[in-house]
Amino acid sequence: MPGPLSKNKLLQLKPKLDELVNKIEQPDFIDNDPIQFMYAFEEKNDKELAGFFAAIMAWGRRDIVINKVDDL
Repeated sequence: MPGPLSKNKLLQLKPKLDELVNKIEQPDFIDNDPIQFMYAFEEKNDKELAGFFAAIMAWGRRDIVINKVDDL
C-alpha cells in the first residue's frame, strides 16, 4: 500500500494542479460544467452542498449532468 505523499511529491504536483485550476476557473468552462451550480449560491455551505450533489451525479456527458442537477 502506498504511503502518504512526501513534501517533494506535493511540490511536483502543485504546478499541475495550478494549471488545472487556471483552465477550469474560467467563465467559458464553468458555464458548460456542473460546477456552475456552486456559483449559484452565496453561502459557503450552500456552495459545498451544490458541489456535492453535482459531484455525485457527475457521470457521462456534461450536458446530461447539467440537466439532471438542474432538475434537482
